[in-house]
Amino acid sequence: GNGDMRLLSAGTLQLDTSATGSNVLVRTGAGRFDVLSAGNGVNAIVLAASTGGIDLSTGTNSGLGAANMTLRSGGTLKLDTSSNNSNLLIDTGTGDLIMNVGTHTEVAQDDAVNAIALSASRGGIQLSTSAASSNGVMYLKSAGTLVLDTSAKNTNVVIQAGTGAFNVNAGASTQTYTGTYAVTDTVQVSLTSNQNAINAIALLTTNGGIDISTSGVGGLGELRLRSGGSLKLDTSGNNNNILIDTGTGDLLANVGTTTLTAQ
Repeated sequence: GNGDMRLLSAGTLQLDTSATGSNVLVRTGAGRFDVLSAGNGVNAIVLAASTGGIDLSTGTNSGLGAANMTLRSGGTLKLDTSSNNSNLLIDTGTGDLIMNVGTHTEVAQDDAVNAIALSASRGGIQLSTSAASSNGVMYLKSAGTLVLDTSAKNTNVVIQAGTGAFNVNAGASTQTYTGTYAVTDTVQVSLTSNQNAINAIALLTTNGGIDISTSGVGGLGELRLRSGGSLKLDTSGNNNNILIDTGTGDLLANVGTTTLTAQ
């Protein structure tokens, strides 16, 4: 009554066109093509090509636009090219690659400086976290040197903390700049070192000078240099002058004793 055709086999059911190397073609018209296995194994259904590749594609004439292809797994979904160590290529054209996951982990096994590379051929890269909970912290951790490098185009490195503080806690802190470096914050910028050394924090330039200045807005523009040991102003490297310019202000010194020695 339903016009069904069933091929039943007590053993292997084989459709063989190998004698002439012809195709096996299945056409369902507007119907579906279902493959169902009740086998209890990791390879209950196998699609394998001994020489060539495998092409799975969907059409665009279903009335649904570009028809989706869905790979669903009740266990781990594994894309494995390790047998020949080949690449895994995801090509979306001008579309986006969107992942909605619980947590996401990428582990590289190559011993190389670029074992994991995120690169954009034209646009930028944005890494962001959500502030919906207290877990929105972003960590950049490196077992070696952490490099922020814009030297290819000599562009700026911008750190924007909004109304938050910019804190650096380091055993030894060394910053080397060949261009202009600016840190702008509306609250506080703190550099803190825990190293027990006379140069725990060093500001050095190989060619130009260093300018530290404050604003007089609001009467809070004091510049203070505090030292738990000796406070040393040293120009002996090139025997240059020390210039103190107060304009119409006074030079006040409150000291226990003062000694001036000329060499």
